[in-house]
Amino acid sequence: MLFGFGDKLRSLLNGVTLSDATRLVDPIKAKKSAEEIELIRMAGQMQDEILAKAQTQIKAGKKDFELFAYGAYVGNLLGSETGYMLGRRRRPHADQHPAGAASRTGRCATATWIYYQCENTGPGGHDEPTSAAIYVLGKAPQELVDAFGIIVEAQDNTVRMLKPGASPKEIFAEHNAFMQKHGMHKEPRLHCHGQGYDG
Repeated sequence: MLFGFGDKLRSLLNGVTLSDATRLVDPIKAKKSAEEIELIRMAGQMQDEILAKAQTQIKAGKKDFELFAYGAYVGNLLGSETGYMLGRRRRPHADQHPAGAASRTGRCATATWIYYQCENTGPGGHDEPTSAAIYVLGKAPQELVDAFGIIVEAQDNTVRMLKPGASPKEIFAEHNAFMQKHGMHKEPRLHCHGQGYDG
């Protein structure tokens, strides 16, 4: 839960003793059984299929909410129970499209591009990986290609550090150092959120 919610809940439960069970619960949630690992993989495969099918629907005239509704529909057919699709769109010489705006093929180097993210649960409602892709109508601007390359490298850099006994604090610091070194913004929130936990 968000801190603000928890803090408000604490004030409303005046007189009730709350205990921090983090050290008890974290190991239980972080250690995955073979069955849980398989369900996580199934959820990731489902999201890969959603992204592949959603890509076929991206075309001039298609509205954002239609694209995201289609992804949710495909997910439900594949056994997803909860969650949502989200994303954002950029077009030539403009900020983010309104939710109901239609796609246009860019006529210049700065083409329309769509960030499409799956945040739905896998079959059985277990876990919630997050998969995403960037689709471009027209020629991808070099700035986007370069930024994407840096982000993939940053992700690979993090994955190399994810080993048993590694310090999450050190991984987070290393990630932000990498981002700054490459002229990108530091992560101000959580890095690798949900890894080792049920989504």
